[in-house]
Parts: sequence; structure tokens; C-alpha cells
Amino acid sequence: VRDGRGGDMQGCARFTGARRCGASVPAARRGPTKPNLRRGVALRAKKQIELMNRERAVKVSIFEEVLKLREVESWPTWECEASTFPWTYEQSEECYLTEGEVTVTPDNGEAVSLKAGDFVTFPKGMSCVWDVKAPVKKHYNYF
Repeated sequence: VRDGRGGDMQGCARFTGARRCGASVPAARRGPTKPNLRRGVALRAKKQIELMNRERAVKVSIFEEVLKLREVESWPTWECEASTFPWTYEQSEECYLTEGEVTVTPDNGEAVSLKAGDFVTFPKGMSCVWDVKAPVKKHYNYF
């Protein structure tokens, strides 16, 4: 689903385990309890967008070297004029902005402002709204 509305149940699973068949499972083999499962989901939900740039890097030279080693300049490019649109990431994406300015607001999350020089990672399944303030150009890679 790319527009953030509705959607199929792909990726959703229901925890059933051996109790469905009436079999007993020792506590050590049952896995996490339901509260622990919920806590794990809550922790993952908070981790929406990862941002790195020259200002955040411990050493600028290391940040620049990583970009070269990853061959970011050879990744495909995407461009967009000033606009606002919803988006859902069907795959995890990492990108390096070479031009422009955008604010990305995840559903149920805090807005993150991005500008040229930022290296960003978006997790698979994240729905958000892109508000492109100045025309954007980025190199991107799905993983």
C-alpha cells in the first residue's frame, strides 16, 4: 500500500503455538510472553528514521569515506519538485540527499527535517507524509 490508507494483511501473523492442538509446551520453550512481545513491538515502532550527516559524524572524514566505500554516487537517483504526498515503504530504504529540503512525518511519529548532505534510513513498512520544501534529488538503495 503506497498511500498509507487501508492495506492488506501481508506481514501480519497470529501467534497460535502448540496450544491450538491441545498439546502442552514447557515454559522454557514457549518463547516470550505476550507483554514482552508487545514491548518489543513498541520499541521497534519508536525507531522510525535514522539520520546521519557531517554535523552528526564523529569524524567528517569517516562519514565521507563510508559514502565512497558504499559507492553511494553510483546508486539510482530520484528527484521531486516541491509537493506534499503520503508514502509507505514496502522495503527498507537508505538514501543520500544531494539537493533540496524535505520534512518527513511518520504516522504516529515526530517530523524529521532533511537537507542536502543527509544520509537517511527508512524502515520497511513505515508510512509517512513527505513535505518537499525545495526540489529534492537523492541517491537511494533498497535493502
